[in-house]
Amino acid sequence: MNTKTLLQLALFGLGLSASTAAAKEYAIAISPNVSKAQAKAHYSKAVGFLLTMQQGDSAFVINGDSLATLGWFTIPKDPIYASTKARFTFNKGVVGKMAQLAKSAKVPSVRVAGAVRLPQLLRHIASNKTASEIDVIVLGSALYDAPATPAFSMKDGVFPSDGHLKHGRDITPFGVVHPAQLSGLRIHLGFIDTGLSDRKLFFVERFWALYAQAQSAKLVSFTKDLPTLLSRTKNNVEAPQNSYKQGNSDKLQMIRLAPQKLQAQSIYNRPVSTSALKTKQLQKAKNVQVGIAWQCQDCDLDLYARARPDAQVLWYGHTKSPLGIYFKDYQKSLDTKNGYETIAYTTPIDIRALQIFVNFYKGNAPKGVRGEVRISVDGKTYSKPFHIPAQKGGSSKAVLLAIRSGQVASNAMIAINPLDVVTR
Repeated sequence: MNTKTLLQLALFGLGLSASTAAAKEYAIAISPNVSKAQAKAHYSKAVGFLLTMQQGDSAFVINGDSLATLGWFTIPKDPIYASTKARFTFNKGVVGKMAQLAKSAKVPSVRVAGAVRLPQLLRHIASNKTASEIDVIVLGSALYDAPATPAFSMKDGVFPSDGHLKHGRDITPFGVVHPAQLSGLRIHLGFIDTGLSDRKLFFVERFWALYAQAQSAKLVSFTKDLPTLLSRTKNNVEAPQNSYKQGNSDKLQMIRLAPQKLQAQSIYNRPVSTSALKTKQLQKAKNVQVGIAWQCQDCDLDLYARARPDAQVLWYGHTKSPLGIYFKDYQKSLDTKNGYETIAYTTPIDIRALQIFVNFYKGNAPKGVRGEVRISVDGKTYSKPFHIPAQKGGSSKAVLLAIRSGQVASNAMIAINPLDVVTR
């Protein structure tokens, strides 16, 4: 793109009225992992925003994935810089680098479109800001995805549990080291269309809001409407009020929500069948789902299942396999406290070979934990109560070993015979 084209694109991106506010500092992070058309739109809107800053304002421009600095865009206080053209010329170096980033943009086949390393990005900006408060504009994806930490990718709409916020960065990229690490950051996350449902986006927004709050920052904007986001930034809009509260669990998991179809047909809402399954139905059982619910509100139970001895174990630490998926099934609200544990098999399995274990992970239960296991086979749903005698949760360390050996490791876990549920 030549200088004339750059200026035309920038002017096209204008649409924000100037104000007489005091000089401010901004940071703009742009993802290179987008389509050419999206990159052009980001360039246009970002430069348009920068050109309408007040005299004395400045902005730190950065590659949101590599964290490479593109430069500082500044508007000197000299009266000559009341002119848009003069502003553009003064900052042609950083504008040129922004244009080059847009020109080279592409969506990697193995990455989330629009990927930015948001936790690392925010820490980098916090350590380089020169003002006590700074508005951070992020143009990319709302989903974290980095090659170095694939286990923590938010690809496919999975999102971190609140437990990540209770660990350090040596354990999880979402860890919190110091409660004031991001102090003064007002974050505006402008994300490209992810194809995610509003329900999933709610949880993604909730997590980033909690992540910011845990480090004295604010998630002010979360939208794919860039004109709205830039207007909110320019007008110094306050962060919306929310009722998000961090959960007590320190469990590290990437939560997968129920697919839309399964959400509409939750096994926890279905009537319980009284007709036992026949042998033929057991051998090639279709549309099998396994789920647990429990009565102790302050207890955390985990479901583990393996379709056959050579199959992968599905649990919160491994939510997808060639045979099925593990997900959270929220029944009463979009509160993450008690999402029911559910596993759905996407291929026919032999119920007789299915292994099911339930582990009491954390909490206190003076009389043990009582719950219910449900198994659904091709639309028929079966139920059976269970009781874990342990008064306190143990851990998850011995569970996978117990599944492989077929032996229960402690009184904090139980094995459930699926035939006792579907044939009695």
